[in-house]
Amino acid sequence: MKRGSIHFQIQQVFLDSAIFTPGLSKHQAKLRGRERGVHSWKEMGEAHTIYSFETAEAYLAVWHQLGRYAHLHAWTRLLISPRST
Repeated sequence: MKRGSIHFQIQQVFLDSAIFTPGLSKHQAKLRGRERGVHSWKEMGEAHTIYSFETAEAYLAVWHQLGRYAHLHAWTRLLISPRST
């Protein structure tokens, strides 16, 4: 089953995961988390997304570097498995 290039798959995961929420305030999200009783950095991190275009671009660049490395070393199948249907 063909899944597309590693770069296509990275973009799909990034878009489908809804991890990128531009326009929302990270500061406001932290305040809302504190109001809900979130106190540890672990809990705060689990509730957050990526708020900045610059951060999103930096993360995507690293994911693409990892994808290239995995492809060169035949690790691609270990990184992204096909969706079960």
